[in-house]
Amino acid sequence: MRKLKSPNSFKTSYIADVKEELGFLKNKKVKSRKIKAPSYLKPYIIRAIKELGKKATYKDIQKRAFEIYQMENLKKIDKYYGIFKLEDESFINNIALDKEIYYEDN
Repeated sequence: MRKLKSPNSFKTSYIADVKEELGFLKNKKVKSRKIKAPSYLKPYIIRAIKELGKKATYKDIQKRAFEIYQMENLKKIDKYYGIFKLEDESFINNIALDKEIYYEDN
């Protein structure tokens, strides 16, 4: 899965495909759709549609789906790298100024 950098990554054709699957677009030709939403993007689009309602514009759904995607990725980053966060920046200064640590000049 590639990293998404813009709400435009959630193409309107993907949103239409998901809306059809959810039964929101009843008068459209479901079987003739050539571009299907990738499976890794569907959960974000579905959540955005459920949060915004079926009357939301495609642009609003794109924006909300991208926000959901970003929040999910921040949670993943915090899960793995949260142990490296420092609450107190003076900790680094104390290590740098510690006289018991010997720094060798090369």
